[in-house]
Order: sequence, then C-alpha cells, then structure tokens
Amino acid sequence: MVLRVDKEKGYIDLSKRRVSEEDIQACEERYNKSKLVHSIMRHVAETMGIDLEDLYIHVGWPLYRKYGHAFEAFKIVVTDPDTVLNTLTREVKELGPDGQEVTKVVAALSEEVKDALVKNIRRRMTPQPLKIRADIEMKCFQFDGVLHIKDAILES
Repeated sequence: MVLRVDKEKGYIDLSKRRVSEEDIQACEERYNKSKLVHSIMRHVAETMGIDLEDLYIHVGWPLYRKYGHAFEAFKIVVTDPDTVLNTLTREVKELGPDGQEVTKVVAALSEEVKDALVKNIRRRMTPQPLKIRADIEMKCFQFDGVLHIKDAILES
C-alpha cells in the first residue's frame, strides 16, 4: 500500500503490513503465474532466436487482454493449442503491385515458433501424476474373517 510520495526526492513509501491477507495472496498468485508465463516466453524466444518483446507484442499481451491473464490461455493451450494460438494475428505492411503500401493480416506465429511454444507450455504446465499410498488395517473377528476382509477390499 502506498503511504506517501515524495516528489522532490522521487521516493515512494510503501507498507506491506497495511495490506489485507486476501490482497497479499491475490498478488502473490498473480506474480507466480506471471513468472511462469515469462519463463516460458523467454525460453521460447531464446531457443528460437527471436526478440522477446516481439513475442510479447504478438502473443503474450494479446492473450492477457483476451483471457485476463496469459496463464489462463496457456492452461487451454495444454489441451487445445489451435483454438488459442490460431486466433493470434499481426499486420504486415508490404508494397502492392501498384507500388502502394498494403496492409496484410497474417498469423502471429510461424509453425516452428508455435510448435516450440506449445511444447514448452505442455512440458511446464501439464500436471504431474501423483502416486498416493496408504497403509490400512482391517480386523474381523468372525470365523471366516479373512474372506470377509477380502470381499470388503474387492468391493471398494
């Protein structure tokens, strides 16, 4: 929370104690989502040799505008990448046959960059399977208790 602004010195006094617990959790969640999105975008930009800012201009920021957060769009990309990524376009200016400048609308991503982005999103955002193990103890004091326990286990 901003307490005061000192314009002469260029300082902003902030307080973490005056922020509610709900706001703290919401900000931390938004920060962690943004950190993951940035990590994915940066990795794709570095591996494909493209400018990170261009990737944000044509992919990241439009996804933020459309889905509220690019993380939400990336969750959809895990299962259905085409519905999210094929809607992204960019405008390219070219000289037409008559020498006039023509604006064309083309896909925002090349197939190689799209494949790298989908692969990276799936690798980083697919939930990992969990193994759950439990020890149970069952007792039955009847004559054929072992059979009753066996039947109970087979029913569940």
